[in-house]
Amino acid sequence: MADESTPIDRSNSFERQHATGGLVGGRVRSTGPSQDLPGERVVPSSWLQPDLQTPAQKFPHYFKNVDHLKDIDIYRVLKMWQVTDPCIQHAVKKLLVAGKRGNKVMSIDVKEAIVALERFIQMLDEDATPGYDENPF
Repeated sequence: MADESTPIDRSNSFERQHATGGLVGGRVRSTGPSQDLPGERVVPSSWLQPDLQTPAQKFPHYFKNVDHLKDIDIYRVLKMWQVTDPCIQHAVKKLLVAGKRGNKVMSIDVKEAIVALERFIQMLDEDATPGYDENPF
C-alpha cells in the first residue's frame, strides 16, 4: 500500500520524539491498531509541515480588529459579534465573569447562564408555534 508518508527514522532519540509530541519521522504514537509497528501509525507528510497561518487567518470569525479602541467591555463584545438576543447576552455576560463578581461562586454564575439559555430555547419553541405573531401590535 503506497502512501506519501515519511518513513520512520529509527535514529531519533527518545528525547527528540518526546519533544516533537510523539512524531517519529512521519509516524505518530497511537493506541489504535497498526499495520506497521505496535503503538504507531502512518500519518501524511503534510501533517508534519509547519502551519504558517495565524489563528486570525485560520478562523477570522473569532477575531475582530480593535486597534481603534482603548478598552473593550462586554457590551462592545456583544455588539461586535452581533449578539442581539437578550437571553444569550445575559448568558455571555455571566460566563465571561463567572465567579469573579461579588460573593458569587463560579457554579452559580454558570447555572444562571444555563437558565438564560434554557429560556432562549423555550422562546424558540414558543415562536415556532403555528399562528405565533412576533409583532402583534
